[in-house]
Amino acid sequence: MDSPLTWQVVAQQKAWLDSHPQTDPGLAVPLRVLKVAEEAGEAASALIGLSGQNPRKGVSHTTADLAAELCDVIMAAAVALATVVPDAEEALNQHAGRLYLRSLESGAPPLAPPGTGVDRAAWAAALPKSVASGSLLCADAAGRTLLVRQSYRGTDTTVWGVPGGGLEEGESPAQGARRETLEEIGLDIVPGRLLMLDWRSRDGARPPLAQYLFDGGTLSDEDIARIRLQEKEIAEYGFFDLDAARERLAPHTFERLTRALAVRDGREALQDLEEGVPRPGGAA
Repeated sequence: MDSPLTWQVVAQQKAWLDSHPQTDPGLAVPLRVLKVAEEAGEAASALIGLSGQNPRKGVSHTTADLAAELCDVIMAAAVALATVVPDAEEALNQHAGRLYLRSLESGAPPLAPPGTGVDRAAWAAALPKSVASGSLLCADAAGRTLLVRQSYRGTDTTVWGVPGGGLEEGESPAQGARRETLEEIGLDIVPGRLLMLDWRSRDGARPPLAQYLFDGGTLSDEDIARIRLQEKEIAEYGFFDLDAARERLAPHTFERLTRALAVRDGREALQDLEEGVPRPGGAA
């Protein structure tokens, strides 16, 4: 869905400022934040002018003047926000969601449910945002784990992982794991039981992420022979024991793998993780 006009204008204003020949990228953030303060001062002056409290000037502003100055504050803040984060609209939506939840904890009345007078899109935009992914843990007859290397990660040797990826609109985690695996390696594998759920906190522009890992079973020699990689995303694949997997996985990813293998092999219960380690208070 396209961004509302306000955010389109914010993007246009930021791009215009960025393109100015005298713009110093190192000063963009502080100067645009200071611009917010400048506009807030103009709004304060308009308020004084509206009230007529300055005996020298009397009533010098109207309500419309004050409203315009407040709008300038909002737009200046939005441009500054867009300079600080890559998706200012999403950042503001998430912050509004957090403010809304805190207000409920303090006794504020909740928004009406969608469809009862409050625009559904606006209501949904105020909710906290997170994303989810689904993946499969597959092995060969020797018990080695199937790992794939994402081509879009460059030459970094620690960006391997199990087949899977982000969920699409309306998908369950198991459906997403099945679709992603089919797309990445060309095998249609029905996900088995859930082995692990790992909650990852926000990472830069990426929202918080819930990662579901399902048992993909043991692949036969015939299955392996039918593997076909999605070239735009997957550069190579292989089957690896734990020592070899450790060399190819980021530390938290390797931790998740070892715990998922323990669950698959019956040595541990379903893993409830946060950042790759057991959640405090969760069953291990």
